[in-house]
Amino acid sequence: ETARLTADLSSLRSKHSALEQEHQKTASELAAAETEKRKVSSTLTAAQKQRKELEAKASAAAVDLQKAEASAEKEKAAAARLRSSLETEKRQVEKLKKELDQAKQSLQTATS
Repeated sequence: ETARLTADLSSLRSKHSALEQEHQKTASELAAAETEKRKVSSTLTAAQKQRKELEAKASAAAVDLQKAEASAEKEKAAAARLRSSLETEKRQVEKLKKELDQAKQSLQTATS
């Protein structure tokens, strides 16, 4: 009976030792997994922050683009007005040239 109990005790000690080793291994794996989880969480947080910053920059760029487009439209309208004024001025100059030519001819006719 003592030999059997001694053998059982030895077997239980061996099983206990194996379980302790398995526990140590599992605890080590858990610690490594938690470390990896923290790294991934940190990387994710940084990526989310960078995404928000990029979204803010993109939004600001879109606003700047809209402003630039509006400004370009104003410039186009101003250029069109200037072209129209220039054409009007050209017509007036041509009209004045004709009047001057007529006045010269009338003067020549009158002095002849």
